[in-house]
Amino acid sequence: MFVRIKALLRRYKVAASRSINIGNLVMDKSSYTVISNNEQFDIPMKEFELLFMLGSYPGKTLSRDRLIEEVWGLDFEGNERTLDVHINRIRERFQSDIYKFKITTIRGLGYRLEEVK
Repeated sequence: MFVRIKALLRRYKVAASRSINIGNLVMDKSSYTVISNNEQFDIPMKEFELLFMLGSYPGKTLSRDRLIEEVWGLDFEGNERTLDVHINRIRERFQSDIYKFKITTIRGLGYRLEEVK
């Protein structure tokens, strides 16, 4: 029961954030827009949610299970490699030298978004 309450509180914290800055990107959850240098990007919903989740906790490692639970839901029964595919698509779309952030794989744990100076 305590674990479920903690998960709900984490979701509320992320849900309460409507706009975040990640490197050179501004993400607005109310309109599901991603903007960089006055250019708007249309990205798939799951990629947006995944990037928004990682960007809400910069510098912190988020477990694979937590990311899947938050983005796909508790009842997700798909292939766990789905997360890896989405992370790779985000990396290809937003190259670290241009957008000033990178997503690092933390072996055995999950992923971490870090700003690049």
